[in-house]
Amino acid sequence: MIGTNPTGTAAIPNQGHGVLVSGAPNNRIGSATDAAGGNVMSGNRNAGIAFSLAGVGGNVVYGNKIGTSKSGTEAIRNGTGVLLLAGANGVVIGGDTSKRNLISGNTGSGVYIALNSNNHTISGNYIGTNVSGTAPLGNGIAGITVLSSGNQIGGASSRLANRIAGNPVGIAISGSAATLNTIRFNTIGTTTVPNTGSGIQFTSNASGNTVGPSNTIQGNQTGVRVNDGSINNRITRNSFSSNTNLGIDLLPLPGINPQDAGDADGGANRGQNSPTFVGSPLKIGNDLRINFRVNSTTTNSAYPLAIEFYSSDGSGEGRAYLAGTTYTAADLAIGTKLVNFVGTAANLVVGSTKIIALATDANGNTSEFSAEHVLAAPLAAALATQANPTQAAATQTSEKLAANKNGIVSPLEATNMVNAMNTRSTQEGEGEQPRAFGPLPYEVNIRDQALEELSLEEKGSGLIFVTQRASTRRFAR
Repeated sequence: MIGTNPTGTAAIPNQGHGVLVSGAPNNRIGSATDAAGGNVMSGNRNAGIAFSLAGVGGNVVYGNKIGTSKSGTEAIRNGTGVLLLAGANGVVIGGDTSKRNLISGNTGSGVYIALNSNNHTISGNYIGTNVSGTAPLGNGIAGITVLSSGNQIGGASSRLANRIAGNPVGIAISGSAATLNTIRFNTIGTTTVPNTGSGIQFTSNASGNTVGPSNTIQGNQTGVRVNDGSINNRITRNSFSSNTNLGIDLLPLPGINPQDAGDADGGANRGQNSPTFVGSPLKIGNDLRINFRVNSTTTNSAYPLAIEFYSSDGSGEGRAYLAGTTYTAADLAIGTKLVNFVGTAANLVVGSTKIIALATDANGNTSEFSAEHVLAAPLAAALATQANPTQAAATQTSEKLAANKNGIVSPLEATNMVNAMNTRSTQEGEGEQPRAFGPLPYEVNIRDQALEELSLEEKGSGLIFVTQRASTRRFAR
């Protein structure tokens, strides 16, 4: 008991740190085999445990209660839980379940990594909850505060996951020296024990960090908040749900950012635009087919872009990663990209599942989530067979498209078909009379509007009609 009475139920504070490791390597503080058999380091004026000066590499902190009672159900506050000061590098805090620390109830941050204190590993801990992880016992400022580089929060598998919940902010990454930090395989907030602010936030020009893969970020006010000036922060393959505001929020604009033309707006993560769906995502057999574009020029985004598609939680956040693709400068020049993910839609439900997307440029600037779109089923492309050569040729053309495209015909394909039909009609004539001049007999319409009257998004959605004066031929998008 370090800073408490013998039963670990009340503070008898040390006036400085509970434990100070200064320039001494390869020490173990706590139990490597029994998470209940470590130290109680609580009630101290400064930190429960602090590391300072070079040479503290190889130190490990296992199985302790830092900021709580021995039972792990009440707060007995240190100033800071674990304090990693300048010069201290390479400390390991936690591990798998047997090495878990409970770091909760402290006045400041649960773990504070100062400037010039680098390359630490924080894994497998409960930070901000009670000993069972089921109720809040929050730290006063943040679960983890990071001002330095090269730190890993979490690990390579779920058994090294931290549960960081019940704090004002889960993880705060701050300052221009806070770079190359990795956050993966953690639970950051839960629906019953949220962080009351952001799950993760980047401030004061913190740049070049990675969130993901495989964090579960839920129940917070905002999932990941990136403040203006912080760029190149990659957010990839995580699960977001039930966050009050947004899953990902790029400032300076609060709320959903507009998709500005060419993506010249700047701001957090350079204001990277999210993907725009062209028409509805489609379930074709067990495959997922999506047509999309990204309104970002090569001047304003580093190409190629990485695009990730998720099933949505229904409130604008990506709950489950589905598939990904790249969006190249060539795709940008074409204007849209059509992708087909084999087998991805097997468990998705037409009319119910909503699909959502993220874009990340080659420098690691991740967008906010796109608008969500309900998964749809395709309608078969077909033309009514007419008793003349032109319309018979048109029917054959549409059937070929249907076979090649699983019934999906784009407006461009329909337009090309109509141009061919009109050329043939002009050459061969309609019925008995040759047609050498005057209005061409076929045109492309969508929902009774001419193609040229519609926006790009509208051109890619709904039914496409190839119309003639006395007949209507339908294509489905």
